[in-house]
Amino acid sequence: MKKCFIYARTGSQLQSLMGAGIATQIGKMKNLAKKIGRTVISVFSDVASANAKNRPGFEEMMVRIEKGEADCILCTDLVRLTRNSLTTTRLMSLVEKGLKIITPTQSFQNDADSLFTMTLQTGMAERYSRSISALIKRGIWTKKHPRYLCYRRRST
Repeated sequence: MKKCFIYARTGSQLQSLMGAGIATQIGKMKNLAKKIGRTVISVFSDVASANAKNRPGFEEMMVRIEKGEADCILCTDLVRLTRNSLTTTRLMSLVEKGLKIITPTQSFQNDADSLFTMTLQTGMAERYSRSISALIKRGIWTKKHPRYLCYRRRST
């Protein structure tokens, strides 16, 4: 079929300001689609955590994939799609039925290595997300913490 969807997600507007915004992700994925000979039929995006239950762009994309409108998702990284086991299971079920997930550095398809790697990466992302959440709840990691803003403070 060679028809694909692009999915882009940021966890916050702050990420957009830091160069990892939705428009940047979409541009990179359109270039990748041209490079690998895929036709982009729709672009979906959300500004929400990958753990959020309410991601309208993601949900619409999944429904359309389940209807057979595309056989591929292009995204900048697997964690743009999922950081929890329920969504991972849903995606893996579709991969086992022929869906391909393509990032600039990896491709996930219905083979043992892809499914294992997908499980491992999303499991690690879920663990990281839960660790940060626990630190925030305990007050150790706040929005004022330099690492929260994705940069390291330089010593002067």
